[in-house]
Amino acid sequence: MTLKIYRDPSSASNPHLFYTKHVTIDWLIDFNRKVLSGYCILHLQANDTVAKPSDFIILDTRDINVKKVSFGDLELNFEFGDKNFAGQALKISLSNIVNLDSIKELNLKIEYETSPDASALQWFEPKTTLGKKYPYLFSQCQAIHARSILPCQDTPMVKFTYEASVTVQKPLTVLMSAVNTGKEETNEGFRYCFLQKIKIPSYLIAIVGGDLVSRELGPISRVWTEREMIEKCAWEFADVDQMVKEAESLAGEYVWGRYDILVLPPTFPFGGMENPCLTFVTPTLIAGDRSLVSVIQHEIAHSWTGNLVTNCSWEHFWLNEGFTKFLENKLVGINQKSELYRQFECIDGWRCLVEAVKDFGDKSPLTQLECPLDQVDPDDAFSSIPYEKGHSLLFYLEQLLGGVDVFNKYLRAHIERFKGLSIDTDDWKNFLYEYFNDKKEILDSVDWNAWLKSPGMPPITLKFDETLANQVKDLAEKLASEEIVRKENIFDEFSSDQKRELISQLLNKEPLSCSKIDLLNKYYKFGESQNSEILFRWIRLCIKAKWEPILQTALKFVTDQGRMKFTRPVYKDLYAWNFSRQAAIDNFLKQREFMHKTTASLVAKDLNISN
Repeated sequence: MTLKIYRDPSSASNPHLFYTKHVTIDWLIDFNRKVLSGYCILHLQANDTVAKPSDFIILDTRDINVKKVSFGDLELNFEFGDKNFAGQALKISLSNIVNLDSIKELNLKIEYETSPDASALQWFEPKTTLGKKYPYLFSQCQAIHARSILPCQDTPMVKFTYEASVTVQKPLTVLMSAVNTGKEETNEGFRYCFLQKIKIPSYLIAIVGGDLVSRELGPISRVWTEREMIEKCAWEFADVDQMVKEAESLAGEYVWGRYDILVLPPTFPFGGMENPCLTFVTPTLIAGDRSLVSVIQHEIAHSWTGNLVTNCSWEHFWLNEGFTKFLENKLVGINQKSELYRQFECIDGWRCLVEAVKDFGDKSPLTQLECPLDQVDPDDAFSSIPYEKGHSLLFYLEQLLGGVDVFNKYLRAHIERFKGLSIDTDDWKNFLYEYFNDKKEILDSVDWNAWLKSPGMPPITLKFDETLANQVKDLAEKLASEEIVRKENIFDEFSSDQKRELISQLLNKEPLSCSKIDLLNKYYKFGESQNSEILFRWIRLCIKAKWEPILQTALKFVTDQGRMKFTRPVYKDLYAWNFSRQAAIDNFLKQREFMHKTTASLVAKDLNISN
C-alpha cells in the first residue's frame, strides 16, 4: 500500500520516500527535570518514490535533544535545519545504508529527550494540583505539537499504530490515547504499557501522569481525574455509554474499544480533545446538572469524523470539525428526543460564526473553509470558523439533497468510504458527487467557490427552527426594553441552554445600562451560576455595559480556568475597556507562568504584549 501525498505547509517531513506505519515509544517521565527521556522507533514503509543514498529522511521536531539515530546496528548521521515557528527539521542521512533501493521497511531508532519547554507538555508542581502532594503532567499535541515530544512525520496525512512503555515515579498513574496492556513495578517506579491498534495521526498521541483515580461509568467507559473531583465527575458523565450508542446509530460501529474520559486541570485550553480511548475534557464542563455534556457528544463524534476520517492537513481542518459539529448537533437532538434541540444548537452556532468572522475580519483568508496556512501557525488560525462554517455547509447540503434521512445515509457512506484515511476537500467533494450521482444538477448549483475558497460569511443565510429560541426572545425583549421589578416566572421553566440563549440575545442588543445590569444581577443571579457557558456570557454582557463591579469576577474567571473559548474573549473585552485594560494586563502577566503555553501565547497577542 502506498500513501497519497498532500500539500501540508505545517510539516517539513517527506513521507513521499518512506512513511510511518508504526511507532514504538519508551519514555521515562522525569518530573524533576520536566522532560521525557528515552527513545522512539519509527517503523517506516517505502512509498512510491525510490530513495537514493543522497536522500534524507526528514522529520519534524521542536526543541528536542537528539542523541543518536540508528538503523539496526548502523549509526546514522543527522543534522537539524533552521528554526522557525514550526520547529526544526531533523534530516537523517541514508548514505550509509547498503542496498537502499531494495529496502521496503526502515526501522529508525531515535534516542532523545524533550525540552522542559516542550510545547505539547504542561507540568504542574504538587502545590498547583488539587491534592497538593504529587506532580502532574499532561500533553496537548494538536495541532503541530507532537514534534515536541518525539521526532515524527507530524502531519495528519500520515497515520500509524503505536505501542508505548512509560515509567513514572510511584505512586503515580500514567494514561495514554491507547489501551493499557499492563503495569509492572521497576527500580524507577511503575512501568505502564499501551497499545493503539488503529492507525492515528501524530496529533492524537496523548499522555497524562499524576495522582489519578477512576470510576466505572459503563461497560466501555470510566472517568479519570484527581481524587478530589472524582465523585462530581462520575455523576456528571454517567450517561456516556448511552451517548456512544446514540452515536453508533448515526455513524456506525465504535471501533476503539474503550471510551474513557479524563477531566484535566483547569488550564486545559480546549473544551475537549478527542484523544482515542481517552477523551481529555476541561473541568468547566462540571456544572452539577449535566447541562454541558454536548462537549462529550462532540468528542464522541470525533471517534468517526477526525479520528477515523482525518483531514490531511490543517488547511482542511473543517473536514474534522465541521463534520463533527454537524454530528454533535444531531446527537443533541437524538439525546433530547426532539429535532428542536438540534435546531436550537444550530442557532447558537451561527451566532458564534458571525462573531468569529467579525473578529478576524470578513476579508481574512483565515475565515475560508479551505484555509491557506503558508507561514501561519495553525494555533493562530484556530477559531470556531471550521466548526460552524463547516457545519453550515453540511446543514445546507442536507436541506438541498433531500433532508435528514437521506443525508444520514450519506454520512454513514462517507465514513465507510474514508475510514482509516486522511483526505482533503477535493476527496470529500468527489465522493459527494459520486454518492449523489442522480443529483448532479443540484450539486452544480452550489456556489462551491464561495463556500470553500472565499472569506467571510457563507453565501447563504441559513434558517433554523426558532421554536425554543422564541420562548426566550420575548423575555429578552422585555428585559431590554422594560423596567425590571422581579424575576419573571417563565425563567424558572427555561433549560440551562435557554438561559444561555437569553444572555446571548441580550449581548446582541445595544449595551444595557448599569442600573439594568444591577437589577438583572439582583433578580436573576447569573453571576452565581455554576454553568460556565452562562457565567461567560454574563461577564461579557456586564463588560459591554461597562458595569464596573464585574471586574473582579472577570479576572477570577480567566484565572481559575484556561479554556480558550472563554479566556481569550474575556481578556479581549477587558483590554478594549479603558477602565479594565491595565488590570487585565497585570493579571495576565502575574498568571502567565501558570497558564498553558498555547493559551498564554495567544492571549499575549490579544493584549499586544510582546513575547
